[in-house]
Amino acid sequence: MILFPRKNYIIFLLFPLKTLNIFKNFCSLVHKFSSKNQDAVIKIMFVCLGNICRSPLAEGIFKRQVADLNLDHKIVCDSAGTSNYHIGQDPDHRTVSNALENGLHLNHKGQQFRIDHFAMYDYIVAMDQSNLEDILLLKEKALFNEYELTKMRQFDNLGKGLDVPDPYFGGPQGFQEVYDILDRSNRSFLDYLIKKHNLTP
Repeated sequence: MILFPRKNYIIFLLFPLKTLNIFKNFCSLVHKFSSKNQDAVIKIMFVCLGNICRSPLAEGIFKRQVADLNLDHKIVCDSAGTSNYHIGQDPDHRTVSNALENGLHLNHKGQQFRIDHFAMYDYIVAMDQSNLEDILLLKEKALFNEYELTKMRQFDNLGKGLDVPDPYFGGPQGFQEVYDILDRSNRSFLDYLIKKHNLTP
């Protein structure tokens, strides 16, 4: 039950759970529009399966690239996983080690991609086709569709449209391969955003 005070009386509205979820999604939508009008910050969400290897690394790399161009007041990003396997956990220790070898410190706790993220972000970037399909399944329940959904390697000139391989069951070489893919894909993605939104420092 939700209570809306109005003048000298209260309107009582009884919502079934499904309707309440729609109402919460609508509130997120309103928040997004108000935030856009106030600061015009572009919000990016990187998504993989567990949010401990690929997507937190994509987030960290992208943040550094954005900061290097003094655009961190205009572009922000986060990452999430389609599964709930690693909620609240640090990135995989091998991802952390690889990032440090490339001069990058990761600061992230695992989270699951949620339906309200559709209303919160302008761009949702999936690491592979399976992630993309999981997001599309969740999208059917979302009200808000003013976002761009794409795969990370749509911006990779050396493997356009391919999946970012999951390095979880491999060795150090696989993690470095993923780093290199994400580094060049994110650079192209950032160039795309700069041109599309006419961004300047």
